[in-house]
Amino acid sequence: MLLDRIEQVCRKAVENVFGISPTRVTLDFPDQFGDLALNAFHLAKDLRKAPPAIAQALAEELEKDALIERATPVKGYVNLVLHRPALAEGALSPALRAGDSFGFRERTDPSQRIMVEFSSPNTNKPQHLGHVRTNCLGDSVARLLEATGTDVIRANLVNDRGIHICKSMLAYQREGQGMTPESVGKKGDHFVGDFYVLFETRFREEWKRYRDEHPEQSEISRDEFAKISEWMAGARDVLRRWEEGDEEVLALWKLMNGWVMEGFEETYRTLGIRFDRIYLESETYQLGKEIVSEGLRKGVFHRRDDGAVEIDLSDVKLDRKVVLRSDGTSVYITQDIGTTVMKTEEYGLDGQIFVVGNEQIYHFNVLFEILKRLGYEWAANCRHLAYGMVNLPEGKMKSREGTVVDADNLIEEVSRLAHKEILSRQPDVDEKAAEERALNIALAALKFMILSVSPKTTMLYDPKASVSFEGDTGPYVLYAFARIQRMLEDSGLGPDDVEFDPAVLTDESEIRLMLKLVEFPRVVEKAAADLNPSLISSWLLACARAYHSHNRAVPILKADDPAVRKARLMLSRATATALSQGLKLLGIKTVDRM
Repeated sequence: MLLDRIEQVCRKAVENVFGISPTRVTLDFPDQFGDLALNAFHLAKDLRKAPPAIAQALAEELEKDALIERATPVKGYVNLVLHRPALAEGALSPALRAGDSFGFRERTDPSQRIMVEFSSPNTNKPQHLGHVRTNCLGDSVARLLEATGTDVIRANLVNDRGIHICKSMLAYQREGQGMTPESVGKKGDHFVGDFYVLFETRFREEWKRYRDEHPEQSEISRDEFAKISEWMAGARDVLRRWEEGDEEVLALWKLMNGWVMEGFEETYRTLGIRFDRIYLESETYQLGKEIVSEGLRKGVFHRRDDGAVEIDLSDVKLDRKVVLRSDGTSVYITQDIGTTVMKTEEYGLDGQIFVVGNEQIYHFNVLFEILKRLGYEWAANCRHLAYGMVNLPEGKMKSREGTVVDADNLIEEVSRLAHKEILSRQPDVDEKAAEERALNIALAALKFMILSVSPKTTMLYDPKASVSFEGDTGPYVLYAFARIQRMLEDSGLGPDDVEFDPAVLTDESEIRLMLKLVEFPRVVEKAAADLNPSLISSWLLACARAYHSHNRAVPILKADDPAVRKARLMLSRATATALSQGLKLLGIKTVDRM
């Protein structure tokens, strides 16, 4: 890669001038005053000199290399202008020859094996916008890691047990009247979710009646009333019977969970999400007790006077944490200890990444610290990728009140908006083609906007803005790709024709675009290291803008000189390859027509 070659040139220049091999060589992409900039501040520690003096001393040495046309010291940087044919060859040829492996690193053998756990829905309701974010984020992180040579296992831990599941079951027992998803024409997850909302409705009605009938208790809180609520008592009874193995309750649980899982699978297929392994909490919630018992024997945990087992983490500024109740039953973190160990042993993992909302930051800090104290060396490679909440312009969502925008309805709404946008540009387009294109554009719009924001940030998702063909959107990037595809079709060039004259690409718009192509592999590396797909989104927007600017600045198909025409078409093809690769990392399919 061209950047690797230039880094070696810079490293050699440092060695020639100062007689020291630098620990770090950093090349930045400045907005002006050069193609690249050698950062002398990062050399100062090794060389023990002021950055401006380092830059001044290196400039003349760097100009001796054939790759460098001009080197100018500026305030602790050396601004580099590259030899134009070398830039063109280094920018285009890797993309033209590598195709769908451009920017990606081959997996080494043996490679590091990492499990990425994401999605984690509950089987009492359909997936909502928050799940769309974790699905898109987890899938993209897995793709980034794979692109940089990691062996990735995609996992999903489904919460299919507990009081929330029992609420839906109780509502169905009392008011389901034998209905099924098929009999009412609904997806299974939506069908079951309706009964979760129904439970909440009946609970609130009961709460209101109680306050009306007991004026002296008019200020009773939800949590206090839940202790005496008949509906809540019913849900707790269903949970007790489930834990006791009651055949009737287990049969209903399996039936309703089956409906939900079928609905989930349909949502995953639409979003293009896949998993290598699906874990169910009903199968893992008892894990961890043996590990805790062994940790107690080794002194990692201690038993309190009331019989509960806990660990004191105050030395790392975490609270004491109970891992077994006084009656011997496990708590949530006990399950996570067992499940995390089981996953590592099952797949021979080197580490795990948990894509879970930022409200669980403390939980994972405690979990990872406990695993380290239990002696699991791989625990140091466990990471919690915490993401922020997703809000809509209308405000926050609430599951139990039925105000959540579920994933399926959201995709349908964004598809409708994309369909409208297509028809406004192509009124005579075939309806079937328009619908298929609308779904692809809708998924691109949804994924791109969600992944264009740093994972840690709470974000606002605006469906209408996301489908715009202009601005910082997925459709804008798709349009750049589709525009190139149409041009290449009209050009008559064969797919294997990759030869061109690099000396003719000298226009400033061509230089800017080629530098974006040079940058792409490094952006992929950084996005994977930071677990941050938004770096890919930003690069895609910048590359698409650079291409549109290039297309406005110079003629491509109608260039007078055949050599220039050919070279510009090759630049367009290389750009399309890079855009396709970047979109692939976000889980977005390209389209040849918009």
